[in-house]
Amino acid sequence: MPDAQRGIGALHGVRVIDVTEGVGGPMLAMLLAEQGADVVKAERPAGDPLRGQPAFHVLNRSKRGIVLDLESDAGRRDLRSLLATADVFLHDWAPGRDAAIGFDAAALHGINPRLVVGYLPAYGSRGPWAHLPVDEALVQAIAGLSDAQYRYEPRPVYINIPIGGYAQAVIGAVMVAATLFARTHSGRGERFELSAVAATFAMETIAWLRAEGVIRLAGQQDPKGPIPTYRLVHAEDDWFFAGALTPPFWASMAVAAGLEAELIDARFAGAPMGIASVDDRKELARRVDAAFATNTRDAWLQILEDADVPRAPVLSRDEWARDPQALHNQMIVEVEDPVLGATRQMGVPVTLRHAPGGIVGPAPLLGEHNALLHEPHDQTPAPHPPTDAGERRHPLEGIVVLDLGGFIAGANCSMMLADLGADVIKIEAPGGDGWRSSGLAFLGSNRSKRSLCIDLKRPEGRDVFLEMAMGADVVLDNVRAGVMDRLGIGWEALSARNPRIVHCSVTGYGPDGPYAHLPGFDPMLQARGGVMRMQGESGGEPVYLQLPVCDYGTALTATYGVICALVARERTGRGDRVETSLANSATTMQAGEFIFYEGRPPDPPGSRDLAGRNALYRVYGASDGWLMLACSTPAHAAAFGLRAEVALPADPRSVPAEGALGDAIAAVFATRTRDEWLAALLPDVPVAPCTAVADLFDDAHMNANALWWDCDHPQWGHVRQTGAIASWDRMRMSLSRRAPMLGEHSRELLRERGIDDGRIDALVESGVVTQRTAR
Repeated sequence: MPDAQRGIGALHGVRVIDVTEGVGGPMLAMLLAEQGADVVKAERPAGDPLRGQPAFHVLNRSKRGIVLDLESDAGRRDLRSLLATADVFLHDWAPGRDAAIGFDAAALHGINPRLVVGYLPAYGSRGPWAHLPVDEALVQAIAGLSDAQYRYEPRPVYINIPIGGYAQAVIGAVMVAATLFARTHSGRGERFELSAVAATFAMETIAWLRAEGVIRLAGQQDPKGPIPTYRLVHAEDDWFFAGALTPPFWASMAVAAGLEAELIDARFAGAPMGIASVDDRKELARRVDAAFATNTRDAWLQILEDADVPRAPVLSRDEWARDPQALHNQMIVEVEDPVLGATRQMGVPVTLRHAPGGIVGPAPLLGEHNALLHEPHDQTPAPHPPTDAGERRHPLEGIVVLDLGGFIAGANCSMMLADLGADVIKIEAPGGDGWRSSGLAFLGSNRSKRSLCIDLKRPEGRDVFLEMAMGADVVLDNVRAGVMDRLGIGWEALSARNPRIVHCSVTGYGPDGPYAHLPGFDPMLQARGGVMRMQGESGGEPVYLQLPVCDYGTALTATYGVICALVARERTGRGDRVETSLANSATTMQAGEFIFYEGRPPDPPGSRDLAGRNALYRVYGASDGWLMLACSTPAHAAAFGLRAEVALPADPRSVPAEGALGDAIAAVFATRTRDEWLAALLPDVPVAPCTAVADLFDDAHMNANALWWDCDHPQWGHVRQTGAIASWDRMRMSLSRRAPMLGEHSRELLRERGIDDGRIDALVESGVVTQRTAR
């Protein structure tokens, strides 16, 4: 990797040693590399097990590659030498292996006190499942994702993309950047832990909620969509997603689709999200389906666009890779790979205007850069002097964020910043964030914030906002492209008043391009981005993922971009403009699958209620619950056949999940309890329980890894929701506030910003500012 091509991003000067394998850690390291870090991928002599698969060439690009045999004294000496001058070390060893080979936290900080250590286990370092064989399907099962998926049949579903790994990658990049930011102030390195199970939890914050016996996501849901006006529908000729999530969008859709009578029908008065009766929801869904079956997909897409209703066609991955907006966003780029030749791959998902990052080169060949083991390691710059003294409780302590984000993508970005210690001020219009109408789900996107209710459509409100921006570090919005500028509070206005401000803009499709004017919600990008086709039947019914993968992917990518900009600001003194979109995340959260080249093997097929990839890699029912079997090697298959006393063909992994062999294995599993099978098969056969969502809240493994947080809420009573998804050895996450009521902290926040009581009274009396009590 030539020096001239390094250092183009916010993480210029950061050196990373990466010994991780598979999906999560390697993708994390790739994200760091493409924001300017110098990443050295160290592989075992046989190479990363993912080598030889298409995903490897995406997840490991922009790095240099060496071979280290950590089973040998010489290999461990080489690793110590590399770490002595590194900034970041990433590993995903089984719990306890770091100490066994001399690289536990104490040893690492003895080698280099400034080292940031990212520990990335699959399941966490504690709890009954900590030592399970590593496999994405087992992560999905344990974390409740398999049980949560919308489905027709009452069995868990296998998700056809490694969501846990991709989430671990992006959140891990957030954690590395945040810990580096903290180091600029403390001068000290720090170790953090982030498991793939915890990362999956972070992708379900609006669903994993329990309040006074009410569980946010409970019971089998309509696979086309549990909200009758926000669902997959089949036109005369093909599928598309109709996205009327709010009352205004529903009103527009009803008029456009000839459903005016349903708009005023008392049974559907709570639409879209507030229809209490299950039967009434089903009836409205039936009528919506019938209305859209009367015309072609393209005709409806145009009709709904003219009515400004969110909608999107269901496309394949290949179609999305050729889509005008994906190309405009540079999310599909050409990379010449030394093994595969010409490829098209995912681009860089987040853009910083002053430190744009970029793809440096293809994935390295095994041991391609071994020569650097014999070079003097003097490339790390001199330590950056700390700007304040003492320990930091939270990495973003002292950072002030003005949060104009709503729904999930914007609000979860600011919630992550708040969890990392920033003071987040949620700025809402008098009507509030539209996501408040979702009820309990709102709490899962707005913990740790304070609420200021202010009317930005009025000049006095905009004046107050700009005054507050003078003392802020970050402004975040996820309004449609151009709205902030039309209000006079966009990037140019903000940076003119505060050159150190970081302004992050999250949009549906990007700041410009052919679809920039369109409203965007998660399933519109699931549909366009190939997610629904990937999970569904080939040529048949697509599948709507319960987990809003594009929303969360965008929130986490935006968080990463913001913190990278803060890290760069410590060096340059200048703020930055950060941009990302749901359209970008539709690709990012399928990063390993978004590579196209001549001779590429086909993706694994999906289906309605997908059981798994083959007969030995799928969901099975024991006599009292569900299990995920994940045999991925001949050794696993042989061990399973022996332990389960099942006769297997020569290559059982090539046998489809549904069929005679699957039925025979299902009959065997049904003869014993889940615990009996776990005892009989582990540790030689990869298998795990499929945890039901209702059981997650008191699950021993989740509690052992501190994945829950409890609070009391004036509307919902005692609430349990997702907690500290990552942990440091010394710092901690800042989980101190329940989600705020609308305008609960308005006066308090204005006083803190130096606005006198007389002016505050006038703002409240005129309706520019709203102050409400918590009860």
